[in-house]
Amino acid sequence: MNMNDIKDLCFKYLGGTSEVEEERVVLTFIKESEGNRLLFEEWKREWKQQTPEYSQVFSFGKVKNEIRRREKARNRKLMLCSAAAAAAMLLIGGLAVLSINREVEVPENCIVRTGYNEKTQVTLPDNSVVWLNAGSSLSYCEDFIADTREVSLVGEAYFDVVKMPDSPFIVHISGSDITVKGTRFNVTAYSNEAEVSTSLIEGSIVFASEKVSVEMIPGEQLVYNVYTEDITKTKTDTRPSISWVNGKLDYASISLQKLLERLSSLYGVEFRYTPIKYKNREFRIKLNDSEPIDDILNAISVILPIDYVIEGNVITVTES
Repeated sequence: MNMNDIKDLCFKYLGGTSEVEEERVVLTFIKESEGNRLLFEEWKREWKQQTPEYSQVFSFGKVKNEIRRREKARNRKLMLCSAAAAAAMLLIGGLAVLSINREVEVPENCIVRTGYNEKTQVTLPDNSVVWLNAGSSLSYCEDFIADTREVSLVGEAYFDVVKMPDSPFIVHISGSDITVKGTRFNVTAYSNEAEVSTSLIEGSIVFASEKVSVEMIPGEQLVYNVYTEDITKTKTDTRPSISWVNGKLDYASISLQKLLERLSSLYGVEFRYTPIKYKNREFRIKLNDSEPIDDILNAISVILPIDYVIEGNVITVTES
């Protein structure tokens, strides 16, 4: 596979449209060398520049909505066979502006995406409900409710899965899988963050990477580093992990560097920050995630003395 092919796979990965094997190729490439990691970061910046603003996507989505409305008037069976790809493209634009209070019935062959600082609620064909956080994508195939219910996630989602003993529910994330047995849990797997985490609220799940398989019980949180493949599992209060569903950023203990990484995922901005005094310091923070990014940074500066400069999509943070 040449470098152009790798770049194409990285763009699919960043857009949330890559298959599981393609994700593994991307993650293997990133881990091979520091040069590869830096090249991936360069491609990520290029991908962001090529991605249209969500207002433009929404305008395009209006046209697609009209096309879909007319197609529905035709034979529904024919539409499901021939227009699945068009329906998926429609939802990319149409769902980007939905709020968390809107519920979406999702058709077959679908990719659902949320814009930065936006959320949506999705009802799957088996009546399982998924809440998608900002900057996330959820996809699945038309045979979803056949032998196995499988979805792929990039970003963050809270799942309330309907129990179906004969049809396992599997979430594919960053080269790993979560197998569900009818339960409620939260998953964070943003492409620009080194760690994948899952918090189990109710029921049972199994987290499996290439090297290890870990079963979880309610009240546990698991963190998996996609680069080192290290896994940690702790007993904790899992309620803050789903506070975002109600519009809150709630962290009992987080470093400034990790908080900025999360804000980058939620707001679609790039932070330039080198931790010095605050490298090993963690703090408690609870904010409304619907606030503008500069208001969020002002609130952080009250807790930790920082200065910041916003230049377009790039925010430079320095320690005071």
